Amino acid sequence: MDTNLNYNFKKLKDKGILKNIKLKHWILKFRSNKFKKNMNVNLNFKKSYQKKNRISNYNIISLLCYYSTFTSLLFYVFFFIQKC
Repeated sequence: MDTNLNYNFKKLKDKGILKNIKLKHWILKFRSNKFKKNMNVNLNFKKSYQKKNRISNYNIISLLCYYSTFTSLLFYVFFFIQKC
């Protein structure tokens, strides 16, 4: 759609129809709005991706902590049983 819009813009420019300021303003506004929407989509995707990464990193860290405490408790129990 964007290439089609560019082609129409050039065609209108060649015909000299773009002397009409309102039409030119509308086309430029349409382009800028489309660009802003794309930027917002990209930013939202980045934010959601970062949130997912943060959550997964947190889960990995918490699992490591649980694992380390569990293994340390096992070692304590094992050594206690050996001493007895």
